[in-house]
Amino acid sequence: MRAARLAAASRGGKGAPPVSVGALAEDSAVAALDLQTAGGLRAFLAATLGALGRLPFSERTAQAVSAIATCQRNAIETGVLTTRIDALEAAHSPGPKLKRA
Repeated sequence: MRAARLAAASRGGKGAPPVSVGALAEDSAVAALDLQTAGGLRAFLAATLGALGRLPFSERTAQAVSAIATCQRNAIETGVLTTRIDALEAAHSPGPKLKRA
């Protein structure tokens, strides 16, 4: 009985079909993203949210969507701030620009 409940929970709830996450990992557009940049991370998080949205809805899926959405919001805010700082530096800095990592 316990094994059956654990198996159902691992599928997202009682009777839910098994879910494959391979589709996101195998997507060539996702694989090409540069996750070292805010833009690449934002695109990856957006793809992840889309993949989560196609899963059977459960408490675990809802928690994952919430966590990824929070990360996505933070990445968007970081990207906006980076763009604004770059624009300010370009407008007010006569010397050579420092390269961001």
